Amino acid sequence: MPSVDGTCEYVLDPDDPETWGGEEGDECHVDEDVLNDDGVWTCPHDVEEGEELCIFHLPVEEKDDEAVVDAFLNSLYKADGDDCPEKRHLEFLGAEFGVLDLSDSPLDLTVENGELVMAYAEVTGPLDWSDSVINLSTINLSHIKCRDTTNFLLAEFRGETTLRGATFVGDANFKGSTFGDSAHFKNTTFESTASFTDAMFKNDLHFGGAELGGDADFTGTTFEASVHFRSAIVKGDALCRSATVKGFAEFGSATFRGFAEFDAASFEYTAEFGDATFESGAGFRSTAFEGDIDFTDARFEDGVYFTHSKFRGNSYFRDVTFEGDAELRSAKFGGSAVFKNTTFESAIDFSKVEFDGDPFFDDLTLDGAQFKKADLTDATFAETSLCAGNLESALLSRATLFGADLRGAKLNGAVLGDVRIDDDTKFLGHPTDDSDSSPHTLSAIRSRPTCVYDPDYEEESEHADVDKAKSVYRALEELGGKHARPRLQARSFVRRQDLQKQAYWDDATADDASLEERFIAGARWSRAKVARATLLYGESPWRVVGTTAIIIALCGLLYPLFGIQTDGQVITYSTNTVFETLADSFYFSIVTFTTLGYGDVQPAGLARLVAVLETIAGSALLALLVFVFGRRATR
Repeated sequence: MPSVDGTCEYVLDPDDPETWGGEEGDECHVDEDVLNDDGVWTCPHDVEEGEELCIFHLPVEEKDDEAVVDAFLNSLYKADGDDCPEKRHLEFLGAEFGVLDLSDSPLDLTVENGELVMAYAEVTGPLDWSDSVINLSTINLSHIKCRDTTNFLLAEFRGETTLRGATFVGDANFKGSTFGDSAHFKNTTFESTASFTDAMFKNDLHFGGAELGGDADFTGTTFEASVHFRSAIVKGDALCRSATVKGFAEFGSATFRGFAEFDAASFEYTAEFGDATFESGAGFRSTAFEGDIDFTDARFEDGVYFTHSKFRGNSYFRDVTFEGDAELRSAKFGGSAVFKNTTFESAIDFSKVEFDGDPFFDDLTLDGAQFKKADLTDATFAETSLCAGNLESALLSRATLFGADLRGAKLNGAVLGDVRIDDDTKFLGHPTDDSDSSPHTLSAIRSRPTCVYDPDYEEESEHADVDKAKSVYRALEELGGKHARPRLQARSFVRRQDLQKQAYWDDATADDASLEERFIAGARWSRAKVARATLLYGESPWRVVGTTAIIIALCGLLYPLFGIQTDGQVITYSTNTVFETLADSFYFSIVTFTTLGYGDVQPAGLARLVAVLETIAGSALLALLVFVFGRRATR
């Protein structure tokens, strides 16, 4: 830089913190371009007679604010020449201002290659540059301290603007401002409200490491290029409603202690929220993510709302923790949606969600999740717990449910036709009941697991609905048949028949039923009751075998009461020993049941009637046994 200096004796030495308001050990951030050959900055402004310091470096209490403003404007407009010495009049490093109010005469400053430098300046009163137009190559306000309100309302900064390390004690208002080049707020501190409502950033915005003690309002703000908020801390609410980010959006490791509201915002490129913390909830309602969105390792300590949001690129929610409610109702995912190792600790709502890509919900706990009417085509729920979740009318076409737990899930109307399941996929039973973990136990054989709509699911169930239960059992029958899951198929079929049997009983015992209705419903109930007892509606050959054994034994005990004839002798309990009598009687009962009819033993008296009935029963049960074995074999 040139050696032309003013008469002010103020010198800013980067190595001497006293000259720039720092403390021992602090690092001074002053561009080397403004330092002279001795490595210090000397003030270019003149002093009045008898003074050692110019009007800008005199203590605030020793000067008049209006005089300072006039001198400030004169110095700025004096720098409109082309010679370098005059441009040095734009340098105010370490200056002290009281009230710096330019609202009555807003700046309209254009200096080619000019650099306004107010690094380490301090303004103790209000600062108002509203409606100002500053057309310089650089506007450097780094480490400025504004101790009262600051207004840049509708101001226009056409050059690179730097407020790195600045401190705003009072409210800072940048509403409607325009930044024509990159803007730097890195490590800036806003102790009160910071408003950038409807502002325009035409180049990159850097807010990394900034600390905002009050609300940060970016409502309606437009970011034409990238936005960097890495490691920023917002202690109040972050309001970004209807904001538009056309470049890369970086919020990694940022901390939002108030509510973070991004409703109706638009991210036209990649957005990164990895490792960010949302302590008081976040809203992304109707937000449009045109590129990839990454929330990996983010933490939501309160509710988060993605209602009606659109994710057109890939969405990554890996290792995210949702401590509060997570609502993604009616959201649309255009690319892959990855929720691997994500933790949901409260209510989850994926109702009416649409996935055009492949959703991955591997190894998660989604208990109570709301997926009602969601489009989950090609979704992956491997090893995922969906207990008590709501998937009513959800589209699960080609979804992968290997190892998934859907016990207690509401599945009425869900499309399950071509989902992929395995032996570890669970549909029936209560989530708290693990007795069904192995099929090779007595408790598993005797258990009667049900779906959530079944009246037997739990006492006084609020979800009990017989029609829905029948519909779900029917869908599970078909699913079990397609995937060679005979246990699931059989249990679903039996429970559906049980519900129908109970419906017959309810009709037969209804107070307003006619005699005809009672008779027909009672007959159907009796038929269903016999069918369950004898062959479990065609699902158990062992029940047929058991019924056969009972009939053979019963008839074998009855024949000696009436007499059976063998070798010309009628045998009863009184004519022979009990052992010999029963031996002949059981033999006759077996051949009669199987309709072999050797003729060596014949019934006598009423025993003939018993034999006829046994023959009929035998023919029917043997036919049913063949039917049951054939039914099971075809599976």
